[in-house]
Amino acid sequence: MFDFSQPEDSEFSIVGFTCNVNHGITHAHSFTNRSLMNDEEDGFYDFNLVPFVESKSNKTIAAILKERNIPLEMFAQTSSNFSSVIEWNCQSVLNFFDDIIGKSNYRLLFSQDNRIIIRTNSYDEIQCLFKKTDEVRDVFLFNNILLFFDFNKSCTDSDNFYMAAIQHNDAKCKESCDYVVDSTFTIVRRKTFDHILLEYGAPYDIIKRRNSANDKLEDALMKYDAELVNIYLSDETFKSQLKNNQTDIGHVFTESIFSHYSLSLINAIYDNGLTLTKLFHKSTLVSVYLKTFDVLYRLCKKYRFLDVTSLTDVMILNQTDEKVITVSLDLLKRMMQLETEEPLLDVFQMCNSYGFNSAFIEAMRKFVSEATNRELAFETSNGSNRPRFTA
Repeated sequence: MFDFSQPEDSEFSIVGFTCNVNHGITHAHSFTNRSLMNDEEDGFYDFNLVPFVESKSNKTIAAILKERNIPLEMFAQTSSNFSSVIEWNCQSVLNFFDDIIGKSNYRLLFSQDNRIIIRTNSYDEIQCLFKKTDEVRDVFLFNNILLFFDFNKSCTDSDNFYMAAIQHNDAKCKESCDYVVDSTFTIVRRKTFDHILLEYGAPYDIIKRRNSANDKLEDALMKYDAELVNIYLSDETFKSQLKNNQTDIGHVFTESIFSHYSLSLINAIYDNGLTLTKLFHKSTLVSVYLKTFDVLYRLCKKYRFLDVTSLTDVMILNQTDEKVITVSLDLLKRMMQLETEEPLLDVFQMCNSYGFNSAFIEAMRKFVSEATNRELAFETSNGSNRPRFTA
């Protein structure tokens, strides 16, 4: 889309976007290559949660089109990818599997509220269900397949159907799913497999795996499904079933939060009355503090700033760095407000051994003092400087 009323090199002089049948606009970028999607984070989807840093203009492709009086609906093409071998109803699909696939080659795992889930390994046979399958055969050919049908939705709805490739891990004697497509054979990024199960009301152990609260939470954290974590932790029964002080799950949480740089996961924990120390272990909180310090230290060196708060005022060209800085500082403030002070003092005690220079440590001390309205100071005891809050 070209706007010749703007300077040639302005951010919105040229806007590019991609459309997909039954999905509308799926990607959009400005002339400076900034994402204009309000739910996309550097190739990751935050599962329906708004990211903490959008483009500097705070404009999305929807807003830009509205400004130019272009209706968003004109890009919302709809078409059913199901072939004429079935009608869009439960009985027609079950008849297809009975007659074409054969009763011995599939299992009806779930049927409730006009939704069904079918398991089969006959991928070549089920391809005739669709007008187009694209190049996903290799993913599904050697795996068991779960097919989700929701007949409450129209045959052109983008989430009326999902197909999931189920992999078996012999070493762990369990199954997992890392690949889901919808009826247009577009990879599903907005929802995880477990989130789809929850929407259908289907059991978590519909595939071979342990059905404990801790296993569910670990899988949701590993897949960075912040919305699902929030659903789990808002359930008092689920929380009562969790085994606390789980350092292994805490490690998964730490890895996930620093892979995506969003506060969604930690908000899901705090907003439901939990803390990292209570849910995982004190060592998890220390690890998150140290990782955040390290991220900010590297960015301070990169942009040659000593004061971490000054980073937010820099005209940073790298959109990823902008997001990392904002989220890291907000993450520190959130933890300092809601966690006990002892782990934070332990982190300052370890700063020198982690290679942070004295200027950065002093900058972080000032940041903590200002953020908490309590003076953080170092006192000499037995020949070493120990951090403590003096007021």
